[in-house]
Amino acid sequence: MLALAAIVPAVPQTTGKVSTANVKPPIDFHSEYGQLYANGELFIIKGANWYGAEGPGDLPEGLSGQFAHNIDHYMQLLADAKFNAVRVAFNHQAVLESKPVLHFDASVEPLLQGKRYIESLLLIARAAAQHNIVVTFVAGRLTPEDVPGNGLWYSEKVPEEEVKHSWTQMARGLCSQWNVFAVDLFEEPHGTTWAGSDRSVNWHAAAQRIGNHIQTLCAHWIIMVQGARQSSWESGSFYEMTPGENLMGVHDAPVRLTDQSKLIYAPHVAPPSEHMIDAYTSDAFPGNMAAVWRRRFGFVTQSTGRALVIGRFGGLLADDKDARWQQAMLTWLKNGAKSGYFYDCLNANPTSGGLVHKDWSTLRAEKVKLLEQIVGTPIDTCASHVFHTAAPRPCPPPSPTHTYPSPLLTVVPARCRSQAAAVAAFGHKGADPPVPRQCGGAAPSARKQRAHLPEQHARLQPAGRARLGDGAHP
Repeated sequence: MLALAAIVPAVPQTTGKVSTANVKPPIDFHSEYGQLYANGELFIIKGANWYGAEGPGDLPEGLSGQFAHNIDHYMQLLADAKFNAVRVAFNHQAVLESKPVLHFDASVEPLLQGKRYIESLLLIARAAAQHNIVVTFVAGRLTPEDVPGNGLWYSEKVPEEEVKHSWTQMARGLCSQWNVFAVDLFEEPHGTTWAGSDRSVNWHAAAQRIGNHIQTLCAHWIIMVQGARQSSWESGSFYEMTPGENLMGVHDAPVRLTDQSKLIYAPHVAPPSEHMIDAYTSDAFPGNMAAVWRRRFGFVTQSTGRALVIGRFGGLLADDKDARWQQAMLTWLKNGAKSGYFYDCLNANPTSGGLVHKDWSTLRAEKVKLLEQIVGTPIDTCASHVFHTAAPRPCPPPSPTHTYPSPLLTVVPARCRSQAAAVAAFGHKGADPPVPRQCGGAAPSARKQRAHLPEQHARLQPAGRARLGDGAHP
């Protein structure tokens, strides 16, 4: 068990002049009618994952070594490519121990000198704010060396109470930073079930406990929840999925938070080069993927009324199957009510290729071009930075029967549409209508596709090895 004596101060101490970009009120994000809104306006996330701070390096990669750059360099790259969000991983042990960060080049990023762990995360958020980029922090690991770990949100070394202490410190240190808009409760909980009587593995119940704890500390934060490994009522053989992907249990047990409007479902998906399954080898690929994704997690916008954001997707473009898979995902995101994605990843990653080149200096032009298909909402035009308590919003009108352009295909105008106008102007595709049942939307199908327990963690299964069934029955 971790000692709590070294918990960080309530508010991290900073030095130097604070930019006015960092003192704005938080944006009022809401997850309603199956979509995400910022200050009442439709909001689309175009984000990237930035890894490293969850591991032994204590900071995101790219800040030390031969090709080190400062934090602002990476935020500028993202802003130039029209990204409006970044998702940064951390680990609970580092938060609780609150040691000074070490793995950076002081000649490149002198602002990190003397900073403790949460202070370094705040520095990243402030750099993002300078470029109108919003930030999500995700609990990537329990401890720096905890990989792949037990697949649970806690361990003997970091029990749930200390997980909550960690989130308390995160909220105290980061809640007042206006562009920190969301937290993701745990990265790919591959040892869990969704609901069920076994509290020790029940991710659905844990997400509610931890999410509600966070809401008492920072009420304006969006809470992102990934999928569990299996649904508790299932047994027998099962169709393999990416950790974090399986939200099928939401059909019977949706997440209930104190403030439901702050909930987003954020499943993960992995490309063929990382995790080969039968769906990728089917003759119908990639045309079969829309049905696969809809069954596994796409239904949540209709059945719960909460927004859906893909927390992780990416891959190689040199690999033809990966390239077609990524295009299928982007097409699926454009067709219906989804609220965007976080691309995997900003890092120069040998598995997925990453967004930056190996010298960490520039973004890969071919990936930037691919991702231009999704237009992220500009923070400076759609989100006014003026926090307000929104008036109760009526249910939107029923979707028209004819087809409209998807919100994701439409460039955000200078004067952002209101919620009602967005629904009326864009409508929704029949495949994934966002209107919840309580607002007159369709009830979920009585025939529910179920998930089954996998034989091993997907991250440990090399591409091309034994392919666990996922063809006709995802």
